[in-house]
Amino acid sequence: MGFFDKIFGSTEEKTVQPDITFGRYTDAFKTKDQNTKWEEALSKFNKGNYLESFEAYMIYLKDPKQDNIQYKIERGTLTFTAFQGSKTISGVADNKWFKVEAKMAKANDLHIGFLRSLMELNYDMTYARYCMDDDQNLTMVFDSSIIDASPFKLYFAMKELALHVDRQDDLLLAEFDVLEPISNHHVQSLPAAEQAIKLAYLRSEIQTVMGWIDSGKLNEESYPGGLSYVLLNLVYKLDYFLQPQGPITEIFEKSHSIFFTKDEGLETIQKNNLIRKEIKSILEFTDQHILKQFQRTIYTFGLTTPINHVQLVQFIEAEIDNMNWYRDNEYEEVALAVPGYIVGYCLFNYAMPEPDRELLHLFYTILEPAFFKALGFDYNFVGPQGAVNDKEIQKAITDILQTYQSKYTSSKPNLDMLIFNNRVDFARSFLLMLKSFTLEPTY
Repeated sequence: MGFFDKIFGSTEEKTVQPDITFGRYTDAFKTKDQNTKWEEALSKFNKGNYLESFEAYMIYLKDPKQDNIQYKIERGTLTFTAFQGSKTISGVADNKWFKVEAKMAKANDLHIGFLRSLMELNYDMTYARYCMDDDQNLTMVFDSSIIDASPFKLYFAMKELALHVDRQDDLLLAEFDVLEPISNHHVQSLPAAEQAIKLAYLRSEIQTVMGWIDSGKLNEESYPGGLSYVLLNLVYKLDYFLQPQGPITEIFEKSHSIFFTKDEGLETIQKNNLIRKEIKSILEFTDQHILKQFQRTIYTFGLTTPINHVQLVQFIEAEIDNMNWYRDNEYEEVALAVPGYIVGYCLFNYAMPEPDRELLHLFYTILEPAFFKALGFDYNFVGPQGAVNDKEIQKAITDILQTYQSKYTSSKPNLDMLIFNNRVDFARSFLLMLKSFTLEPTY
């Protein structure tokens, strides 16, 4: 049974939903048992029981929902394997040394441009480093003497290595012909039907947004901020819905960076044009190139920054009123893009408490019913003619908070704030409803 079944299924007869994940992986919210193992790892290390400390640390990293860590201890040596996206990370520890490495690609030639790029990348690293092994495999390595390998150092060092190796391998392979990929057997292609749906959605959404922009319904020079909301909403939504790997992810990251990198010489209009160019470049990819980026992967470390419910509320408060003028002047595309941007930005950048994350996912399922129906999800939030089932939506919100009541205490949300007469008012009221309750962890 899928993860969202317990939330969205009927209490009388639960519907088995497709086993499809969405959004960016986070390791920010550990279970109570995992946190206990972290404290144990610290205690054992401080007492000099290094191998026992490392074992507790491995259990702390192990996600109870996926097989992301495998380890064993034999003859006083711990060996382990961790998965991070398309890459496999291996490590070994004994009573003297702790070493982690991940092979990225095979180098057929040590071209000077390629080697210079590695030196430049190493300059930005804190713990790990790029190097070549004896078989000329491009490899990322972190190692430390045992007395310096505290759980804190291991966590940040392994996270740095994992995030860099998962992101840089595709970029380096695309840039240098002397590199060839190293097979990673743990990566699985998505079912052909799911790939086809995601491919069609990707192309359709980009073409629809670009067509709307080109129609001139919104004056780009007069309302560049509105256009920014439309473009960033598209980027964040596609990233969350499709979970692409490789070049498409890099395009989304670059689009985000273009807008938020402070550059006094770059106006909003220019930033919008650069983002449009990046997004439109996806349409030039062949279907086969895109399909290869839809994969089922396993992660150990997350990229997103943890925030709490109060910080989510503050972000909503800072942005939500920016939709009002566009709503009042009947620019529906922009008015919808503002709350979509709020939801997408938070899911793209932040690791939120599980109830908040699932409520934002619920937002998407209500506003994008055709996509989820195409994937096989059986939600009853929107009827065939577009009629909204307010009872089902209110029940889903309540069920999400009840599901996590042992982990989070919350006040009762004000469901009367929800407005169901049109999509724009509903999107706004849904985010305002999120502000109406408190949410605190129980441990």
